Amino acid sequence: MIAIRSNFIWNFKTGDNVNHNLRILALLYGHFAVSNGEQRHLLCKPMILLIAAVTEAVLQDFHVRCRQHVMEVMKNMPFEALEIIKLKRISKFDKYIESAKRHDLFKDCAGDLYSELKTLCAWRNRIHIQNERNEGEPNEWNVYTLSRKEVAERCLERVLKILSRHHPRPEHIDHVADFVLPWNAYYS
Repeated sequence: MIAIRSNFIWNFKTGDNVNHNLRILALLYGHFAVSNGEQRHLLCKPMILLIAAVTEAVLQDFHVRCRQHVMEVMKNMPFEALEIIKLKRISKFDKYIESAKRHDLFKDCAGDLYSELKTLCAWRNRIHIQNERNEGEPNEWNVYTLSRKEVAERCLERVLKILSRHHPRPEHIDHVADFVLPWNAYYS
């Protein structure tokens, strides 16, 4: 388990809800640890979906912060990017990812993070059992796998660490509880 500072969260309720969902994930990971192969595979869907939901919430919160900040200086965000974000009202996971890429929000990452986030978004959108749009594999057993769970974990961990490191709010601002991820760190 790793703890990441929540010092970048704008809306405290969003931060509280992220922590609530991370506690749900911790419970699922506890079951995962004592499960057999098939049970582990079955737990991948709710784990991936919750990881994607947390990732989306964090990206949404950051975009709202970019739009609403007035007194706080966001020193690692170019003024032009902030002005563009202020004008756009987006509310979809894929649009947050596109905006993050366009404004190079994750500067210190290899470019693969953006494509992995897009893939995570597609897996999240595949929540619908009937798969009316024929997105991805028709068999859910092949959609939510152990390797894809690890990709989802890496995505969320990178997003949280970068936002915490490069976009903290001022130290005098109270923060919600740190974000505790129920897996071992992939990145330092």
